[in-house]
Amino acid sequence: MKQRVIKVIKITLLLMFVFISYCFINKKTGIYIPCIFYKITGYRCPGCGITHMLFNLLNFKIADAFSDNYLAFIYLPFIIGYYIYEIYLYVWNKKDKVFIKIPDYVWKILIVITITYGY
Repeated sequence: MKQRVIKVIKITLLLMFVFISYCFINKKTGIYIPCIFYKITGYRCPGCGITHMLFNLLNFKIADAFSDNYLAFIYLPFIIGYYIYEIYLYVWNKKDKVFIKIPDYVWKILIVITITYGY
């Protein structure tokens, strides 16, 4: 179990480092990941505004974060909860690997909600 905890901590710290590095680079340069769909069509996709939403959350601007992308804002607690749940199962030896497969019905629900959001 100790090895699994260390592995989870390493992965989590790596993810945090990548995200914080991305935030730092964007804050200093003002360069964000562009949305190809928006550049081609002029319409916002379901992913537009996620970077700004995350930055606003880091600065505790909850209302601004919600207005940037309310779908991702609503999804975020579920994504974090699922990550914690998978880590729990992995650490306590109930699973051999983390994130083996998300059930199909979850994907179907998320796709329907995301497509509906796009309209």
